[in-house]
Amino acid sequence: MFNKPRRILSFDGGGIRGLLTATMLEEVEDKLKAINPDKPLKDYFDIIAGTSSGSIIALAVAQGKSAREIRNFFKGDGDRIFPDFKSSLIDLIKRFTEQDFDFNLFNLCNIFDKDNKEIDKIMSQPFYDDQGLEEVLKEKFSDQLFGELKPLVIVPSYDVYNRQATVFKNRDDRYKNLAIWQVCKASCSAPTVFPAHIINNDQFFYELKKDAKEAKILDKSSNLDIPNEGLPFVDGGFVANNPVLCAMAECQKNFKTLPDLVVSFGAGTGFKRISVQQAQGWGAFNWANLTRSIPLMDVFTDGSSDATDYITKQLLKQETDYVRFQPILVEKDVITFSADAKNMMDLEEFADNYITTKEYRDKVQKVVEELT
Repeated sequence: MFNKPRRILSFDGGGIRGLLTATMLEEVEDKLKAINPDKPLKDYFDIIAGTSSGSIIALAVAQGKSAREIRNFFKGDGDRIFPDFKSSLIDLIKRFTEQDFDFNLFNLCNIFDKDNKEIDKIMSQPFYDDQGLEEVLKEKFSDQLFGELKPLVIVPSYDVYNRQATVFKNRDDRYKNLAIWQVCKASCSAPTVFPAHIINNDQFFYELKKDAKEAKILDKSSNLDIPNEGLPFVDGGFVANNPVLCAMAECQKNFKTLPDLVVSFGAGTGFKRISVQQAQGWGAFNWANLTRSIPLMDVFTDGSSDATDYITKQLLKQETDYVRFQPILVEKDVITFSADAKNMMDLEEFADNYITTKEYRDKVQKVVEELT
């Protein structure tokens, strides 16, 4: 008896560059629709994985939404997630002035005091609040539960309270009763950009505590603790910006085999060089500067995705088993966490140009042939 081919669809994180990812995916879906008009994209894959903005795409695909709908989401709602600079600055100042702190304690003598909570309040405001992000995710995913999705879906995040990676899986009892929008927001909450997302769900906590108790019985260590406020989660890019290896591990666990096909979509990798002088002279404010697209995040996530790409190539048997879409953004200086008109125009122009290249079209053809 022949084993059923196992296929993975995966999406990297990349902020507003998810528009590029959705544009690349749209062409693949259009060609598949031309062959099987009634077969949704999700039915071609056994596992769908996504991190950060890639989790939005992965979860939308798993819900049955089309790539065109997803592309329109980034185009139409990006400015609600990432408001314009002026509005964001006004909101940041408002949040700053609403903080309850004593200005008398703010002086040069204690600015570097790590235990001074007043300084923490002043220095620790994320650039965006999460109101727009949360509203948009609730609108798009409604109240549907994560466990109601049919394909096996994997979404990485990071529990900063317990200092541990969390890989949300919709078939896992710990996570299936969470709302889809909460899982998505937990993976999208990039530090310095958004506040951490707090999950406060009794069933979720019950399952976590049960696992911790079982681990203790088996003499396995568990550092789990749950504060009264709930558990804070931040961007899944700190765990796996490219979640392919997480998906491959689940494929091995669930189907006892490595995948026969992995289709992996990046969000474009930046090519704006950091000079020798900048690399040596930048401090925290330079590396975390939003107007520079938060270079620290870009360097970290690009490096993480590249490492995953390398390992995946070594693990899979044949070159045809793995198709990776990851253009290099050499033409435009696209800012990851901005949806202003010029940035969106530059991103759309790059996306439209890239999908006409021979490299892209050859990869699309390879994917369609493998899937049909």
